Amino acid sequence: MTRTSSPELKRQHLEIIARLSAMQTHLGDCLVNLRDAQPGYPTATGGGGAPRLDAAGNPPGLDRYLSQPDPAAHELELLIKTTRQMLNQATVLHDIVTRWGAPSESIHEGGVKPRRTASGGDCVACSTYCSGTHNDRLRAGLCMACYQDYRRTTLERGDWIMQRRRNLLTIEEDVA
Repeated sequence: MTRTSSPELKRQHLEIIARLSAMQTHLGDCLVNLRDAQPGYPTATGGGGAPRLDAAGNPPGLDRYLSQPDPAAHELELLIKTTRQMLNQATVLHDIVTRWGAPSESIHEGGVKPRRTASGGDCVACSTYCSGTHNDRLRAGLCMACYQDYRRTTLERGDWIMQRRRNLLTIEEDVA
């Protein structure tokens, strides 16, 4: 799994927003041009008289339109398909950010912030129970011993938790 730094991720999101905003002004013209570029039946024979049909009942020159690939149709399909995929992915991103980030204050986006209650819990690294009092509480999901150990390391949190669990297991095996 490739890790991206927080500033890099924020920069990527800002770039996506800027590109989408820039495209918005040209999207209407793009759709009109793509639809107008679609080939269709010839509308005139060029002679000014009634159109002639071949033995199959097709107007003259129709084979010219049916035998060539249509780049406008392919581009229009790609635009629609990519937009649908981007909407789905943006929905997933929004869900992740709202679930793990600060809840929205907007009444339309889910109401008010939930109040945090001080309660006990288990440390995510060593599973030690903390009662939730002012001197025995979890900090970032860690008991005080694990929290202080994590502050002294330069490892990322997930790597540190795995290393911490391994170290605690070897200490328990040595004692036993």
